Amino acid sequence: MSATQVGLTLLPIGTIIGTLSGFAGVRADRDGPRGLLVVGSLLVAASAAGLAVSAANYWIGVVAPIAILSVGMALVVAPLTTAVMVSAPDSLSGAASGVNNAASRLAGLFAITIIGAVASAVYLGELKANGIPLDDWRFGVLPGAGRADHAVFEQAFLGAYKVALSTAAIWGVLAAITAFAFMRPSTATSP
Repeated sequence: MSATQVGLTLLPIGTIIGTLSGFAGVRADRDGPRGLLVVGSLLVAASAAGLAVSAANYWIGVVAPIAILSVGMALVVAPLTTAVMVSAPDSLSGAASGVNNAASRLAGLFAITIIGAVASAVYLGELKANGIPLDDWRFGVLPGAGRADHAVFEQAFLGAYKVALSTAAIWGVLAAITAFAFMRPSTATSP
C-alpha cells in the first residue's frame, strides 16, 4: 500500500467522525441513544467483517470498510457519552465523565490485548502446524521475501488477521445486542 493509499484510508476516519458526531449527539438527545448505539455497533461489526474478507480491490476491500467504520464510530461515540452523562445527577457529572473516559480506555486496552493474543495464537499455531520452529518468531514478524518459507509466514499472518477482525466483528454484534437488550428505548427528554 502506497503512502497515498494510507492517507486516503485514514482520511475518512477523522473527517467522518468529526462531521457526523454533532448529528449523532443531537439525534441522541432527541430520540435517545439506543438506536444509534445499535446501528453504529452493527456498522462497526460490518466494517470489521469487510476487512476480514480481504477483497483484492483497494476501494472495496479497504476504503469502503474504513468509511463504514467511521460512520459506525460517529454514531456510537456521542450517544454513548450522552447516555453516561444523562444517567448521572448534575452534581456527579465530573465523576461520570471521568468514569466514562476510564471505561473507554480500559475497553480499548482489553480489546487490543485480547484481539492481539488471539491473532498471535493463530499466527504461531499456523507456523507450528507447518513445522516452523517458534523460538525466534512472534506475531507480525515476517522473514525476508527471499526466504523459501516466506509464503507460510504470509498465510499464517493472513489467517491471524482474518480471525482478529472476525473477533472484532463478533464483539460489534454483541455490543449491538447489549445496547438493544439493556437500554431503554428512549432516554431523551420531551421538548
